[in-house]
Amino acid sequence: MKFIAKIILSLVSIIAVVAIAVLGVYLYVRSSFGIDIFRTVGQLNTLNERVDESILCPNAFSDSDMQGVMSEVNGSVENLITYSEQDGYSVTLENISSTMGSDIKLSDKQVGALMQTIINQVTSDGISVGGKSMPIELKQVKFSELSQGKVNVNCVVKLDVTPFKAEMKEFPFNYLSKYVPDNLYLSSSVTVVKGGEAFAYTTENAVLSANNLSVSDTQDLFHTLDVVLKIGSASDMAEKLSTTLIGTLIGSQSQTGFAYSLKPIGATDYEFISVSDQIYFTVKK
Repeated sequence: MKFIAKIILSLVSIIAVVAIAVLGVYLYVRSSFGIDIFRTVGQLNTLNERVDESILCPNAFSDSDMQGVMSEVNGSVENLITYSEQDGYSVTLENISSTMGSDIKLSDKQVGALMQTIINQVTSDGISVGGKSMPIELKQVKFSELSQGKVNVNCVVKLDVTPFKAEMKEFPFNYLSKYVPDNLYLSSSVTVVKGGEAFAYTTENAVLSANNLSVSDTQDLFHTLDVVLKIGSASDMAEKLSTTLIGTLIGSQSQTGFAYSLKPIGATDYEFISVSDQIYFTVKK
């Protein structure tokens, strides 16, 4: 009995030491970095769950949508979009020789297909985050809640985050890095507000979620990643994505975008309109 009691006492002592060590690490990380490591572990477990694209991207676009874009756009501006088996689709955004003959009207799925084509041309290296380029693949664009010159635009993108995982070398982040998936699905929703001048717009109320995480857990996870990788907050990422994606669609004097590129050949403005309860993006002649 004394022998068994000693074994039990030893086990209790070992468990106590481990518990104290774990608690010490938790308190150190919490006080030094403002990170709840237990919550982070839970977030990473959720992050590694399989992402069902059919659920995350119910409004995903396809090649047939780009075919529709080509037909609609070229019906207004001759040969603005071309296609070849070798190079795929290409959109002429500078030195356009044709003139604009009519308004262009595109659904949100068609806009998604068009934006991905332009992103491939203009930002082939993806977006810059924390000094590193992250390849970006647009999966979905969804318009909703159009009212008084405002519209909600949801974009889902797939990002390759492997360049950042290599930076997670120091304890305890080297332990956590193996639980970070190589790809993140980021769902960014933003309100696009039409400006008073032609082609002008602002964005507001940017919200971000990653994979199967809630908005709140995404914000907390990005705080953790920012401590290590200096990539900014979830709000910073949502703003960066909206600037890149909405700018690609509308454009401005400082950013190459579809609608603004047609200004020299007759485009006067852009507008979101509703027809039979469906929202469209239009470029007006």
